Amino acid sequence: MRAFAFLIPALFACATPALAQGLGSLPLLSDLEDQIAAPPVIPPDAVPLNSRQWDLIEAIEIDEKIKGDSYVVTKSYPDDLIAMARSGSFEVEGYFVPVMAQGSVRQFLMVRDPAECPFCGSSGYGLALEVITKRPVPDMGEFERITVRGTLELVDDPETWQAVILKNATLTRSGS
Repeated sequence: MRAFAFLIPALFACATPALAQGLGSLPLLSDLEDQIAAPPVIPPDAVPLNSRQWDLIEAIEIDEKIKGDSYVVTKSYPDDLIAMARSGSFEVEGYFVPVMAQGSVRQFLMVRDPAECPFCGSSGYGLALEVITKRPVPDMGEFERITVRGTLELVDDPETWQAVILKNATLTRSGS
């Protein structure tokens, strides 16, 4: 608590001139109640999914090097994952995690275990796969169990930890 005590006067000192310059008053949390989304609820029957595909994605080795102003991320992919990517067809089962709420979606995340959801899990950021579909699919409930098939792209960008993306995907199964 002591570490934050010096911040409070500084925050008010910054906010007060901004408010005085006509930016208005800040809304009360109670005024925003109808706009605040409840955290997602993990379905009780959701279990971590084990598959060769998820195991291979998890086996990707990522090495980050920072030297002065230089930042480089290198990735080492398992040979079997490289072969799957080259085959042009990669199918995986997982749980749907929306990135945005909309009527139909073309881009979303999949996770092997809902408890590792990057937006709501309690164990920190876990294994996730970005999926981009060929055509929009209907928006689904968070953590709906789905299977998708597409082209696995290995991301060799040296400035990101993202290692794979499933592109041109089609939804092959949804629901439990």
